[in-house]
Amino acid sequence: MRSLLRPGGVGRGVVAGLVALTFMAAGLAAGSWVGWRLAGPLPGITQAEVTAFAADPQLRVIGSERANHLFAYGPEDDTPARWLLGGDGYEAGYTRIDLETNDAYQPVFDKVRRALEEDGWECDVADGELRAVRNDVALALSPVVDGELRGVPDPKADLALILLRNEPLPTVMFLVLGALSGLLLGWAVGVTLSAGRAGTALVLTGSLLAMPATALTLASAVLNRLAPVPISPAAGWWAYMTVGVRPLALLGAVLLIAAGVTAGFRRTGKG
Repeated sequence: MRSLLRPGGVGRGVVAGLVALTFMAAGLAAGSWVGWRLAGPLPGITQAEVTAFAADPQLRVIGSERANHLFAYGPEDDTPARWLLGGDGYEAGYTRIDLETNDAYQPVFDKVRRALEEDGWECDVADGELRAVRNDVALALSPVVDGELRGVPDPKADLALILLRNEPLPTVMFLVLGALSGLLLGWAVGVTLSAGRAGTALVLTGSLLAMPATALTLASAVLNRLAPVPISPAAGWWAYMTVGVRPLALLGAVLLIAAGVTAGFRRTGKG
C-alpha cells in the first residue's frame, strides 16, 4: 500500500488504472442512462391482452397491473433515504396480466411460447421462465401464485405475462462512447491527481470505495451482451442504485472530488 501512495513509478500507473476503470464504469452507466431517455411508450393492458389472446383465445385474465415509470424504486422504497442509501427494488416500468391456467401451467406456457415464436418474438427459456424481445418491446412469462411471482415453475401456478420497454438501439452507441470517454478521462485524472501523496491517497481510496459499483456495472454490461436474449430492460446504472453499493460509490465520488480540489489548491499555492 505504501508503494502505491509513493508519487511516481509503477504505483502511480496502478492508481491511474483504477481511476480509469472507475470513470469507465461511470461513463458506461451515464451512456446507458442517456440511451434509455429515447425509449418508447410502455405497452398498455390492452396490448398485453391482445398478445395473450393471439396465443390462446381461451385464456382468461384474472388480474392486471401497470407501473408506467422508466426505472424507479417501488412505492414503499421511494423515499429520500433510499436515494442516499440505495435499495433492492429499483426496477423497470411494466405492464402485467395474470392468466388462469386451470392447474395446467406447463401446457399453457408451452402453447404461448410457441405462438410467440411463430409471431416473430426472439425467445429464450431458462428455469421455466421465458424472456423474449421484438422490436421495442420486451416480454416475460413467469409462474404466479396468489398474485406473487415465483421463480420456480409450479404445475398449479397461473401464468403472468409481462410487457416492458426494450432497450433502445442507440443505447449501445452511448454505452461505447461513455465507456471510452470515461476510460480516457479517468486515466488523465488519475495520472494528474496522483502526483502527490495526499492526492494519491484520496483517488486510491475513492476508487476502491467505488469498486463494487465499478465491478458490477462492467460485469453486467458484458453478461447482458452475451445472453442469448439480452436481459432487458437493463439499466446500465442499476449498480449505483443498489443498497450498500450506492453509499460507497457516493463517498468514493466525494473523495475523488476532494482530490481534485486539493490538487487545485496545490497549484494555486505554487502559482
